[in-house]
Amino acid sequence: MMAPPRYWITLALPIGMFLMAVQFLFQAVGAIRRDGF
Repeated sequence: MMAPPRYWITLALPIGMFLMAVQFLFQAVGAIRRDGF
């Protein structure tokens, strides 16, 4: 049951952007904690 490529692109793009945003948030929180706030 393979979905058409367009479906995978439409599905993977928001997931990738979400994962990048989550990783960015974790890096920001880690930097703030390291600075002592």
